[in-house]
Amino acid sequence: MLGVAGATVGLAVVCVVGAVVYSYSGSSGCAAKVIIVKPDNGETITEQTDIEVEAENAECVTRAIFLINGEEFASVTEQPFTASLDPKQFPELANGNLQSLQIVLEDEEGNKIVQPSQVALQFETIEIVKPTPTPEDIAADAKPTPVKGGATKVSGGDAQEMSKNLVKEFSGTFNYKFDQQFTQEVQKKTAEFAAEGYYARAAAYKDVISVAFVQERNLDAPLGFILAMSRSQFKPQKNGSDEGLWQMNTDFVAQNGYNGLCGTETLSDAAQNCASKAASLYLKALILEVFEGDVIYSVAAFGKSPQEASIWKSTLPTDRGDFWNVIKDAKQREQVVRFFAAGIVAENPQKFGLKKDRPISELYKTLVGN
Repeated sequence: MLGVAGATVGLAVVCVVGAVVYSYSGSSGCAAKVIIVKPDNGETITEQTDIEVEAENAECVTRAIFLINGEEFASVTEQPFTASLDPKQFPELANGNLQSLQIVLEDEEGNKIVQPSQVALQFETIEIVKPTPTPEDIAADAKPTPVKGGATKVSGGDAQEMSKNLVKEFSGTFNYKFDQQFTQEVQKKTAEFAAEGYYARAAAYKDVISVAFVQERNLDAPLGFILAMSRSQFKPQKNGSDEGLWQMNTDFVAQNGYNGLCGTETLSDAAQNCASKAASLYLKALILEVFEGDVIYSVAAFGKSPQEASIWKSTLPTDRGDFWNVIKDAKQREQVVRFFAAGIVAENPQKFGLKKDRPISELYKTLVGN
């Protein structure tokens, strides 16, 4: 959620104003300029966070006014123009929407100088209430407590950079544009995957995935692992009509002949041989035969038959680099977001507080390039 909160100012004077919305007119001879350098654009604010700026020609400035969505929440009369945000003071802004942080300068004559630079922020103000311990809880305290994931401060900029690095693991020279909204959705979705234990679960299927996807189908080594992480987190239990590491529909697999190499095995068999063979056959058809190596659109089309995927592809523009705005279907968008969120968590466990897990690429790095 994007929301900006109240402000306190260190080493400066703060004036908190009720609900003042500024509309500026007039001109000023003051050529001052400030740029917000912290927090990052797209960052989720979960605790009190300092606002840092870079100022130029600020000698003529007598006051810097901090605004959220056009409303003043603090002002500073001394340099450095520094304030802080506390999301707990503005819970009404934790509404899932982007909130705009902006600064307006005031010169010696009282003229207001609107700064064009704005930062979009997302705020999370939910507090976790600790329940009253029971006698059983007290007794359990004597035992080691498993480390929980998610204790992290991954900014929107970090999520975008990790997403770009993830794409580089796949072959092809597609020029993708990483939309800000897409990055924010990925950043939010990482919480679902930031739980310890995925590496050990994945390691149990290392050989079967590697053989099916890399040795037999010559697909990029990360594909089978990251897609399985995004669809099941390496928990192949049946979920409705979907089953196996890649949560494929049994009827879909049979109708399209992807179980031809399974023999008597099923998608739910513990060894996951059938699931691996079926998923790799299917992904090869999508990636190589339909989308000419484009992994993102193949992930978006997961669940469509190759024929259906081809029909969908024919409706898309020639330039598909801005994939977030090209892909309109909510389910397809969700599949792409999950793929990236799962991938960046699995490859960067330490950044997400997963101290016991290791980068998933360690399971297949010897296969890369083979």
